Amino acid sequence: MSNKNVAVFFGDENFPKKGRGNSSKKWTKAVNKLATVLHDLQIHYAYLPSYKGANVVAGHVLDKLDIPYTLVIPHPSFGSNSTMKSKIVLADLSEKANKTVVLGEEQDPDAIKYNSEEITSDFVDYISKHCNSIVIASKKGAMTEKLEKLLRQFPEEAFKKIYTVHY
Repeated sequence: MSNKNVAVFFGDENFPKKGRGNSSKKWTKAVNKLATVLHDLQIHYAYLPSYKGANVVAGHVLDKLDIPYTLVIPHPSFGSNSTMKSKIVLADLSEKANKTVVLGEEQDPDAIKYNSEEITSDFVDYISKHCNSIVIASKKGAMTEKLEKLLRQFPEEAFKKIYTVHY
């Protein structure tokens, strides 16, 4: 891997929302902070796991900052139970991406349960091989348990640079 700053972006799914019943100021402040940090980090390329919340916003910000990114879908089954709105958002992110990668193999559609440990392991290996930096975005002092659990899967030496953004 080169000395370029190649980052993976992980963000909480509870990024501030705008619209009915939500503060536009809070959303604008969070987006501006995220954009400023991503710009200031001088990221040359990013890997963006397909997810909701902060990752969706990061995809749009990366696009606006002309930072190319690869959308990483952990498994072909990802999103199969998502709403139509979520599927459209994922398609939009994929369209803006420099590249979209789908990891894992499709399993028997009649299978009751996917091997989530294997899917997570494949995902962690892929990201660890391609990135030398990690950007973690979360609400100040309140990272979701789901994100914390995923981040614990990465070996300590996986990233040379670790950046955190609190919105």
